[in-house]
Amino acid sequence: MPGVTPQAVRVIDGRSGRELVSQLIDETGDGKPEALLFQADFAAKQTVRLPCRPPPASSGWTTLRRSTAVRPHANDDFAWESDRIGYRVYGPALRQETVSNGIDVWLKRVRYPIIEKWYQPGADYHADHGEGADLFKVGPTLGCGATAVCKDGKIHRGENFAKWRVLADGPVRTLFELEYDARPIDGGACVRRDA
Repeated sequence: MPGVTPQAVRVIDGRSGRELVSQLIDETGDGKPEALLFQADFAAKQTVRLPCRPPPASSGWTTLRRSTAVRPHANDDFAWESDRIGYRVYGPALRQETVSNGIDVWLKRVRYPIIEKWYQPGADYHADHGEGADLFKVGPTLGCGATAVCKDGKIHRGENFAKWRVLADGPVRTLFELEYDARPIDGGACVRRDA
C-alpha cells in the first residue's frame, strides 16, 4: 500500500467511504506499533470491508480524535479523560498538601476535552459553569477505584505516585503506568504499579 506507514494509516468504512476512528498502539515504546485499533459498527455475521489508506495528500492531516487525553500537569496531577468523564491522581509535588493514591472523578456535561481548560490559571473546576466540575472530594480516601492493602483489619493506602509513563494516548485507547514508591506495612514493604 503506497503511502501507508506504521505512523500514517487510516481505516476506511468500505460502505460509506468515511474514515473510522483508529489508533496505532506501541505498547513497548520501541517506535514500532504492535496493533491497529479502530471502532466500527456491524451486525453479527455481516461482512464489512475496512480498507487501510494513506493519509490525504494535504499537509494538515491529523488522525481523528474523539475522546481521550493524557496529561501530566505542572502541579503534578496525572489526568485523563474520555468524551464523557475525566479522572486524575495526585503526584509527588502534592505530597505536602495531600497524601492519597485515590482516583478523583471529574464530571463532564460536554463531549469535548476540558482537562487543559480546567487546569488554566484562575479556572475554578470545583464549580459547574456549564461544562461539568470536580465535585468529588478525594482527600485521604481511595476515591473512585484505587486499591489498598488490608492487613489485620486495617487499610493501608498508597501514597501519591512517584513516576509515570504513557504507553498510548489516542482516540480509541489510553494506556499508562503510574509507579508508587515502596511503603512499609508492619515491617514489610509493598511496591505498587497501576496501569
